[in-house]
Amino acid sequence: MNSIKRNAAKCLKCGDVVESKFTHDFQPCSCGAIFVDGGLSYCRIGYEDRTLIEVLTKYHTCVACDNESIEYLLPEGYIHGQWMCVECNEPRTSGGALLPDPED
Repeated sequence: MNSIKRNAAKCLKCGDVVESKFTHDFQPCSCGAIFVDGGLSYCRIGYEDRTLIEVLTKYHTCVACDNESIEYLLPEGYIHGQWMCVECNEPRTSGGALLPDPED
């Protein structure tokens, strides 16, 4: 079972919300500062500056606590964030696998 519910991001430079809905559905914002790709098959997110993106991608249930709030968190002062459960802070999804950084 695929664990991605929604693959989307908001550009804080131009205000666009872009969403990739199917495999290889590359969606840039209108100013080109961010993009999302992969639909519900995989999540690939890119940006020119991490302060210009709000990641809206949502994942299915966390295996550690059964919470449905898996989000990509960008801690203050870090270049790379991590897919984490906002309830228990476990870096897992329904498949139990760690997820890659969105820009990979």
